[in-house]
Amino acid sequence: MEAGVGPRKPAIEITVHPAAEGGDVLRELLAGLEEQGVPWEVEVAGGEAVALAHHAAGRSVLRVGLAVAGDGTVVLHHAQLSPERPVQHLPQASPAQARVAGQNAGRLVKGLPLEGLSQPPAGSGSSAPGRRVDPAAVAGVIVQVLRRLGVTGEGERR
Repeated sequence: MEAGVGPRKPAIEITVHPAAEGGDVLRELLAGLEEQGVPWEVEVAGGEAVALAHHAAGRSVLRVGLAVAGDGTVVLHHAQLSPERPVQHLPQASPAQARVAGQNAGRLVKGLPLEGLSQPPAGSGSSAPGRRVDPAAVAGVIVQVLRRLGVTGEGERR
């Protein structure tokens, strides 16, 4: 660890392409996170959105990362998922879809059910043609996150 640099704060890490800075998609994504009351940190960098989101999740103490690509694609990832299998992938997301992705990132951290994964909104595209999110995999990740946070049984902390 560098001198004067402490441990990372618990926050969802977000990587944003320079072309997406200050746009409606990023603004709504952050609004969704704010609605869930979960802290976030933003880093500006270029690259492929799925890889950036997975890398962001790896940097996050909460193990959850988001990426916003230059074309508005939004990706939600968890560090314990394989790099090519994000929780949510929204090509050229609308601001409303970005807001839901932000809410889902917060819900993932809190261990709450995610919204809008079984059937994407009309015209949104899917996470991949013919691919569905595996609810058992998402549930497994949520259980692991809750264990790491020390939450047991009825929502009590150890």
